[in-house]
Amino acid sequence: SPVATATGSFPYAGYHTVQLPTPVSVVAGDTFSVSIYIVNGGSAPLAVEFAVPGWASAATASPGQSYYSSNGSVWWDLTTLDPTANFCIKAFADDNTPPSAPTEVRVMPTSPLTTDIIIASATGGSDPDGDSIVGYRYQWSSNSGAGWSAWGNEGQTLPAASTSKGQQWKARAAASMAPPMATGSNRQR
Repeated sequence: SPVATATGSFPYAGYHTVQLPTPVSVVAGDTFSVSIYIVNGGSAPLAVEFAVPGWASAATASPGQSYYSSNGSVWWDLTTLDPTANFCIKAFADDNTPPSAPTEVRVMPTSPLTTDIIIASATGGSDPDGDSIVGYRYQWSSNSGAGWSAWGNEGQTLPAASTSKGQQWKARAAASMAPPMATGSNRQR
């Protein structure tokens, strides 16, 4: 199923840009495709490139690059019509450098009771691209005396029901979409 969809309507044939309503994150190894559904009263003028000796003889294609369908259910590889054919579709990408880890993660209250909800609060961090940091992701780890647990319990708050008397808890946070995480202070019940 599509990660993002957008529609566009154009009075004339040609090359057009349709912007997605929200950015889509793509990382190395992800499968990425652009699908176009064209409705125009029965004919379908599509931009296609294929090798023409003496003119566009450098055009190449590989099976699995361009598909077509007349009904959206059954699809055929365009190279079955011409082994050098590809649809002329382009997707534009913006390199996005993730924001840095927050400069501080606080865990409150400083001396919680067994009935208290524990709250993490992150501040700082910056984005090298100048994008606004829109939020933080949080994870928690506990120590009941046998060593620290794996990071888990995601969310800014840690419910009282998830804790026990004598446990130590610490939180870490990452600025929105940032892999580096900063670790906050420990709090013992």
